[in-house]
Amino acid sequence: MGAFNPAASPEQSISQGLLDTGTANLFLNIAARAEVEPGSAQVLLGGIGTGKTTQLMLAAENLRQRNAHPFYAEVSKFTDLNEAGPGTLAAIVAAELMSLRQGKKIPDPDKRALNEFAHGRWVEPEPPDDDMGLDAIFVRGRLRQSIPQAVRAVGLIERHLKTAIASLALQDIVFFFDGMDRIENPETFWATVEPDLALFRRLQISIVVVAPWALAFRSDERLRQVFDRVHELRLYQTEVSDSMRNILSIRDKHKLLGEASLLRVCEFSGGIVRDLIMLARDAGEQAYLQGEPVIDLSHVAFATRNLGKSYSIGLDPAQAKRLKRIGTGTSEFSPSAPGDLVLLLSGRVLHRTPTAFQVHPALWSILLGPHA
Repeated sequence: MGAFNPAASPEQSISQGLLDTGTANLFLNIAARAEVEPGSAQVLLGGIGTGKTTQLMLAAENLRQRNAHPFYAEVSKFTDLNEAGPGTLAAIVAAELMSLRQGKKIPDPDKRALNEFAHGRWVEPEPPDDDMGLDAIFVRGRLRQSIPQAVRAVGLIERHLKTAIASLALQDIVFFFDGMDRIENPETFWATVEPDLALFRRLQISIVVVAPWALAFRSDERLRQVFDRVHELRLYQTEVSDSMRNILSIRDKHKLLGEASLLRVCEFSGGIVRDLIMLARDAGEQAYLQGEPVIDLSHVAFATRNLGKSYSIGLDPAQAKRLKRIGTGTSEFSPSAPGDLVLLLSGRVLHRTPTAFQVHPALWSILLGPHA
């Protein structure tokens, strides 16, 4: 059941050939735009478990095969997302360039400037603080600095980045900034992205940013004004798709899933890749514990109950009541309503078509009760 590990990294899934790239090929569009339009800015939106990271990594690999220079960066590994702000993305670019070939070909003054911009520096106090006995103070870098820093600081690093890129003889640079969808405050997201964007355009560094999905449901046009291309991973499927079948077939090397069980796993996953894999794994584990050679419907039902219960954790009575009204069609779902948006962003409600929403099938089975 190792192939049915929902916690496996996208790198593992790609290297082991466990992905269905034939029907989920958004990465080709992302890679093409980044390559043909140096300095372009793209944004990727999508709910939890829809495969955003996988698409970024596939796009990076596609570009690498065409001799471009892609860099994948999980932003939270560089800095606290709550402290992200102007210069954060530029600092990540600086840090990644310095780590490339250990920065040996970057002139020392530029390497020092990039390092100080990203990680901070020690400076002599002016005037010296004899009373405190301090010989120097530490000025924090952009990767450990709070939002209210001056935007002008971003421009100060431009010539050093330009020299570093030329010194390393890099062309067709593309940076994939992942994890920024976990920024809760939209204004923090914009404060982080917009000041650096002009810099990247001038340096002809293409970027792809994963943004908070909530931005897709705002009435303003800021996304399309700021980014050259907006991509969105939505489920938009009301029945079992070829992609869902293929994902399970590729991973089910021992043919544990019969047709009926496969269909039930697809149905109750709601089309979410993470849930699809998790249901198959949990059902397989239950079959193993019962000494059964294949996964039957009772095993899938057991796994579905577990998944549904996980989605029900933390629901208050008002939310449960709201979900029941949405599920029975007695009330329309509105992503512009804050309470409904929370249900959507948490994966409890799925976006099925441009105008239709559905309570997650596994959660719905719990809300209906044991006699549904």
